[in-house]
Amino acid sequence: MSSLYVTKAGTAEGEAGAGAGGPLQRLSSVIRGRKAVADRIEVEGVDEALLQRAAAAMDGFSAREIAKFAASVQAAVYGSERPVLTAALFDKVLQYKLHEHAARRAFVLGHHGTGDAAPAPAK
Repeated sequence: MSSLYVTKAGTAEGEAGAGAGGPLQRLSSVIRGRKAVADRIEVEGVDEALLQRAAAAMDGFSAREIAKFAASVQAAVYGSERPVLTAALFDKVLQYKLHEHAARRAFVLGHHGTGDAAPAPAK
């Protein structure tokens, strides 16, 4: 599934950066100082093995969390100097999202991992 999200979020197959839109959209882009067409993302070093490791690491993520991971990967690529997705950048975003997921899970489980909202009263 992560492979599908990476493909759809940032490659030519997913049409990231495809088409400039209509005349009003192009004019709006010029006025805002943005490109009318997003740069096409190149993928270097992200192979099936890396995607398999990422999928295993994200076991337990909701579909929404996986979609947000893919969006974060895309944002990280567009925020870099060149629109190139490298294995290192992919792994950096993955580690951040794993930490975020663990923090959210700890919050949901409560103070002692039991789901209690408050610590047990002292005896």
